[in-house]
Amino acid sequence: MSGMDSIKSNSITQKGFGKLSIIFFIFLLLGVGGIYFFTPFFKGEKKETRYVLAEVKKGMITSSVSGSGQVSSSNQIDVKPKVSGDLVALQIQKGQQVAQGDILARINNSDVKKSLRDAELQLKSALVSLEKLKKPADEYALLQARNALVQAQREYEDLQKPPDSLVLLQAENSLIQSGEAKKNAENNLKKAYEDGFNLMSSVFLDLPGIISGLNDMLFDNTIDRSQWNIGWYANQASKWEETKVLSQKVEVTKRYEDARKKYDIVFEKYRLASRSSDITTQESLILETYDVVLLISDAVKAANNYIDFIQDVMQQHELTIPAQVSTHQGLLDTYTSKINPHASNLFSIKHTIQTQKDALVSSDRSIAEKAESLEKIKRGPEKITLENAQDRILERQEALVKLQKGTEKLDIQSQELAIKQKQHAVLDLQEKLKEYALTAPFDGVISNVAVKKTDSVSPQTILATLMTKTRIAEITLNEVDQVKVQQGQKAMLTFDALPVLSISGKVVEIDTVGTVSQGVVSYTIKIGFDTDDQRIKSGMSVSASIITDVRTDVFILPGSAIKSQREQYYVELVQDAPVNSIGVLEGVTLEKEPVRRTIEVGIASEDAQEIRSGLVEGDVVVVSKINSAAQSQIRSTQQPAFRVPGVPGGGGGGRGNFGGGNNQQQR
Repeated sequence: MSGMDSIKSNSITQKGFGKLSIIFFIFLLLGVGGIYFFTPFFKGEKKETRYVLAEVKKGMITSSVSGSGQVSSSNQIDVKPKVSGDLVALQIQKGQQVAQGDILARINNSDVKKSLRDAELQLKSALVSLEKLKKPADEYALLQARNALVQAQREYEDLQKPPDSLVLLQAENSLIQSGEAKKNAENNLKKAYEDGFNLMSSVFLDLPGIISGLNDMLFDNTIDRSQWNIGWYANQASKWEETKVLSQKVEVTKRYEDARKKYDIVFEKYRLASRSSDITTQESLILETYDVVLLISDAVKAANNYIDFIQDVMQQHELTIPAQVSTHQGLLDTYTSKINPHASNLFSIKHTIQTQKDALVSSDRSIAEKAESLEKIKRGPEKITLENAQDRILERQEALVKLQKGTEKLDIQSQELAIKQKQHAVLDLQEKLKEYALTAPFDGVISNVAVKKTDSVSPQTILATLMTKTRIAEITLNEVDQVKVQQGQKAMLTFDALPVLSISGKVVEIDTVGTVSQGVVSYTIKIGFDTDDQRIKSGMSVSASIITDVRTDVFILPGSAIKSQREQYYVELVQDAPVNSIGVLEGVTLEKEPVRRTIEVGIASEDAQEIRSGLVEGDVVVVSKINSAAQSQIRSTQQPAFRVPGVPGGGGGGRGNFGGGNNQQQR
């Protein structure tokens, strides 16, 4: 190797070592930095969670909506009701001057008054319940609770005892009595069948003669050899009563034919039957015989009516009445006297058979029930019965202990919350009741009246037009904000051209029909000025903040403390947490994990939220969490012991305050 090659080789070697040295130095720096940064983790340093807490306090909260628009060139508004109903009073007329607050009309408010009375009664009832909760249990209540416990213990002891011999004997006797009742029902039913068969024998001794006699009476020619008797009767009266005669003749013929047809069928069955026939055959034959007797009775009656009618017509027209007519009438009377007792006796037998069959079914059911009852007595109480008895003992023990301890604090707090809710309901209805009396929003003159008394009105109805000298601002709100605004609400007005001027006003009119522009719905709200200023001109731009709700003496929390899940609001309630006089603590550690508490929220401002139920004054909740290990790491990156070139450091954080605008409610 030449000298030049050796120099080149050494130079390359030195360059290689130089690069290796730089790489080694970089890795060394990264290693040291890594040790510095990750030492807490290697040491097993525990992460500590700190909290920002807030206390539930009473106070006032205001909710508002804002909009912008222009000073109106018109000084008139349409007076509209806030509610629907029938006008019971209209106290204005065209040209009448009115002052602010004057009543213009009244709407029927009977339903709201009833609801208010009910709400007031519920509030009174809740107050009475609270008083009862606060009072200690009296001796009488304690005595009742002790007696109830003793009674439950006795019932359980009685269940465990073997069956009482007297009870067992009574159950056995009851079963025997049910068996005897069944035997009596069987014997009575058997006798009813025998009586029925005997009665049929008597019936079928008379029925053939009656059927044969009716046939001869109607369809023989004993009166006039040239025609049947039924036709002869018809010919005597058809000259004067043709329609009635024809109708009755058809009726008699049909009744006889129906009776004869059924008689022939049943008589054949009777001829083939005997006392040794089965019960089903006997019962069916008895029932069918009863039906035949009724049919023959109807046929006899129809024939009797027919002959009597013909005889009356013949007497009216002084026709000679043959002796055969009287003979027929006598036979029909004889048939009636025979058949009526048969019908009555058969009906009695029919009823007796059904009664005894029902008694037999009832006795079978009774035997099954009594046998089951006897078996149950022998077997003793079931397991579920014993368990229920034990449960009653535990329930009454708990009730007695609760009475002795007195009402728990949570029960009293729950009742106090219920009272608050009922108070809110009463206040809401009282405010609602005011809406049924329409008042003038400001001084002016009625320029038009568009309704009359007894008319039905709604929030879309224009009752009257009011002219005024007071200036009016017309602002625009979106559909979400518009529903929060009501007539009479206070507003603060500012003007772009007059930055130092701020005046108060009041909502006097709300559009019920919105305007759609590029898919966005907006509503015009008219606000009357409380004071007039000559510097304000028509057409000036104006901004308004309308106070939609004000709640005083209500529970309040920072908005960021409220969380929601599936349309349900909740907070993280702290157990045994200290609070300071300000009501907010930051960087607090807790021995116990916060617990979730479901709440009901009310109105909200920019940084606070009303709590309607679920919490009480003095409760402490979590506003946010602070991880102390993460904080220390952030501080170390802000002020490192050394810095790797090209790696930036620094950082920052902030905190939210109760009442500030930095807290954002988690939704």
